[in-house]
Amino acid sequence: MDQRMSMLEQARKSVAEVDPDQVRSELDAGGVDVFLDVREAHELRKGYIEGALRIPLDEVPEKADASDPDADSALTGNPDARIVVYCATGVRSLLGAHALQKLGYSNVASLAGGISDWQAQGHPVRK
Repeated sequence: MDQRMSMLEQARKSVAEVDPDQVRSELDAGGVDVFLDVREAHELRKGYIEGALRIPLDEVPEKADASDPDADSALTGNPDARIVVYCATGVRSLLGAHALQKLGYSNVASLAGGISDWQAQGHPVRK
């Protein structure tokens, strides 16, 4: 088994996955502090969820580490903040959420099915 598959299995065991309807309810109620899009810039042309902070998956560890000079203050302010991570289909978001957990973030979840399921369930996407 390659390293990425092993990491994905670990992430599936520790990261909560929430369905699009639940995430929409949390967003509407103001219960999500950071809605994090971990897709690459070129994927934004296919659409994005308004209000999300975009940090590519490979940059999440440095941007979420308060001791890193390239840290993003939107992530590092509160390790107990509710963070929901999304990507295209829900795989990279699991890995991103798992990386955040390893950095000490305690209230992290992944959008199950990613923006694909979000759109399929009729939730808004901006282009």
